[in-house]
This record gives sequence, structure tokens and C-alpha cells, in this order.
Amino acid sequence: MIRELNKGDENDINKLKVFIDKNDSNFFRYFDNRDISCIKDHKYTIVVEMNNDIIGYAHIDYDGNNWLGICLLDNYRGQGIGNDIMKKLIKFHNKFNKNEYLYLTVDIDNPAKYLYEKFGFKIDSMVRDTVIKMKYKNES
Repeated sequence: MIRELNKGDENDINKLKVFIDKNDSNFFRYFDNRDISCIKDHKYTIVVEMNNDIIGYAHIDYDGNNWLGICLLDNYRGQGIGNDIMKKLIKFHNKFNKNEYLYLTVDIDNPAKYLYEKFGFKIDSMVRDTVIKMKYKNES
């Protein structure tokens, strides 16, 4: 089940913290240099739950630009969950920030790059040798 994270619910925050803590930074680097409290400033934060455990997380954040972050456990990839997450994120972005770009960074060899391209993201620039910056803007 995909739902919006209740940022004021201590239980929700603790479940997200468990999810983050049990995954290494090669999996999702966003929290490497941020405390979990940063989510209170996110424009939109969603989680994917299965059996009362978080198996996925995504957000739209503002840090000079609108940034998308998404993370889904390996065992749940290839089942359409990533598509469903992206639909929610893009719908939110188009509703509230339609005329602005939405950015993300991704490792160049990460298969998720193809998911992002499917939703209209285009390569913007190289961040490092192995990381690219992609951008999306609603063209309708």
C-alpha cells in the first residue's frame, strides 16, 4: 500500500527510521548527510508498506530546486510498485509545481534510470563520473 507519510506521527517516523537504518548508503544516499528530521520540510513524502513494514520511500523536496528521491527494496522491484510511486510523485509535482523542473540524481548504471526516462525525465548533466542529474518538466 502506498500512502502519504504522517510526519507528525512518531510511529510513522520510527518505521521510516528503521527502513533507512537497515539499508546501506549504496542503496539510498539521501540520508547519508541528513537527519531524518529533514522530512518535516519535504513538500511530499510517501511510503510503501507491506505487512506493516516500510519497503519503499519517496519524496519531493525543495533544496534550491525541486528534487525527487525514491527508494524501493530490491525484492519488490519489477512488480510495478516503482511505476505507482512515480505516478503519485509526478501527479503531485504537476498539481503544485507544474511550471518548474523536477530533478533527481541516479547512478548511471542503475536500472531505475529507465523508469525515470519512461516518466519523461531527461539527462541534464553529469554530477560525477558515475552519477547523472536528470530533469523533468510537464510539457502539457
